Amino acid sequence: MSINQGLRLYGQEGTKVILNHILAHPLSVPLKHLPTKLKISELTEGTHRIPFRLTCKLLLHADPCFGYGVVSNGKAIPYLTGGRVLGMSRQL
Repeated sequence: MSINQGLRLYGQEGTKVILNHILAHPLSVPLKHLPTKLKISELTEGTHRIPFRLTCKLLLHADPCFGYGVVSNGKAIPYLTGGRVLGMSRQL
C-alpha cells in the first residue's frame, strides 16, 4: 500500500520516540523504511490549527495522554482514550 501524498500524524510530546520503538524490527518495519513519506508532529496542550482547529487537553489516565477536540466545518468531534479531562471538560 502506498499513500502518494504522504501521511501526517499528530500526538503529544514523545510520540515520535514511542512510535519508533513500537514500529521497529522485529515487530514491524521501521518508520524510515515505510513506503510513504511520514511526518510526525508533536503538539503541546492547547489549541492548534493544522489546518482545522484542534484542542489538546491532558487526561486523567494511567499513562500521560491527551484528549482531543476537533472542530471542522462547524462540527465538533471529541476523541478521548478512556480517561477524564483534567480541568474543565467543556472546553475540549
